Amino acid sequence: MKEQKAPVIFAENESQGIGGNGQLSLEEADLLVSDRLRELAGCDNRYEWFTLSGSKSIRAGCWVGVIQLGRTTVEVLPKIEDGTAGSRVDLNVMLAVALGVKGLSRLSSKSSAGKFIEFFAYDYARRVSLLIQRGMPRRYVEQRGLLQTMKGRMDLSRQIQADAAALPFIACAYDAFITDNPISQFLKAGLVAATKLPVSPRTRRMLTSTLAELDDVSDRIVARDELTQYTLGRNERDLLPLCNLASLLLRRKSFDTHMANDQGKKLPGFSLMFNMWEIFEAYAVNELNRVLKDTPWVAYGHGTRLDGKAWYLGAGKLVQLKPDIVIRRRNGDKAIVCVADTKWKKDAGYVTKITKKNTLRTSVTGVQPADAYQALAYTATLSAEEGLGFNEPLPVAIIYPKVGQRASSAGLKADKKIDEPLSFLRKKDEPPLRLNAYKKVQDDLNGTLSFLYLNCPQASDESVI
Repeated sequence: MKEQKAPVIFAENESQGIGGNGQLSLEEADLLVSDRLRELAGCDNRYEWFTLSGSKSIRAGCWVGVIQLGRTTVEVLPKIEDGTAGSRVDLNVMLAVALGVKGLSRLSSKSSAGKFIEFFAYDYARRVSLLIQRGMPRRYVEQRGLLQTMKGRMDLSRQIQADAAALPFIACAYDAFITDNPISQFLKAGLVAATKLPVSPRTRRMLTSTLAELDDVSDRIVARDELTQYTLGRNERDLLPLCNLASLLLRRKSFDTHMANDQGKKLPGFSLMFNMWEIFEAYAVNELNRVLKDTPWVAYGHGTRLDGKAWYLGAGKLVQLKPDIVIRRRNGDKAIVCVADTKWKKDAGYVTKITKKNTLRTSVTGVQPADAYQALAYTATLSAEEGLGFNEPLPVAIIYPKVGQRASSAGLKADKKIDEPLSFLRKKDEPPLRLNAYKKVQDDLNGTLSFLYLNCPQASDESVI
């Protein structure tokens, strides 16, 4: 029996050769770029996935995580596009912040327990075990059955069947306050998914023992996005991070690799992949709200509108807009004060030079026109929705990641004395750009476009997956 091959490690948007020692075979590369695997992982855009360059190399996209292809493990690590060697970030920390999970117990990085899957599987089992000790969530769930005494209301259709069979029971339908409810079943499904992952014996024992304590909770197949259909009650809101962890583990999808071992048995495979742009967006929202906790402002995530409606660019509702981040006032009318767009890419650069008149002039390089157009569309549409005049549009910002050994947002503080909520993300000597569109018509246009930078944790190990 052949041993498991060493993992093939990609960075985002990195290419590797096909064939040779330690690299992917052509059969494995074809499976990686297949639409079947891409759609199974949840990726709708083929240009964000693996792509082939002829028959000699394969390039990773912006989806990170791990894929098992029989004996071969493929890992894709997050890294800023076109960044430097030190631009790879810690996926564990960014996922934990994006999911809103606090106090993750980092395991030893000297063994497989320090890897990505191990990291979250063990911590999820630990948290569910603690929840079981406190008591699983209870909900009213409709129950139906044949009882000796009346309970709730009569189930007429079943009662007719019982009478026809001369059964001495009453068909009842009633609500019971029980732990076997959709939320508990969702959490149990997360444990079941974790047991199918390649984890260490220690973590597997933890998962199995925790799962055994949930025998009274029914097993059922759940979708990874089922959490969006639930409305957590007042006493269940603290379960949201745990449900988010379950959603993460439920992203694991099994598939048939069509590859065989020496005995001709087909080798299984699985994928657990994430869109790094979506992770950075969720990371940014949670980090901003942490810093803005004691301020008059609060950050809302992707396309969030208080009345549940959507924003559209222009009349006719042809182009829907979903700004990544909307900053609102925490109290009162909850008016919008700022809009931002996140970009998981190399940041824009400022260039300062002295002109012939000995004055400093600052310009911006590296900003793609499409990014600027998108930001301006956000501020124009939302400003009109808020009833603001043309000369007072909402300030808009593009937030880029900043990666480095000292790139920690723990010490960031918002200044409550100024009216700019995101000023703490601004670099020194980099003022916001004044929007001078239609300057000949409107000289007092006060809109601004800012380029801001959010700190991301740098990865320290060779592999965090």
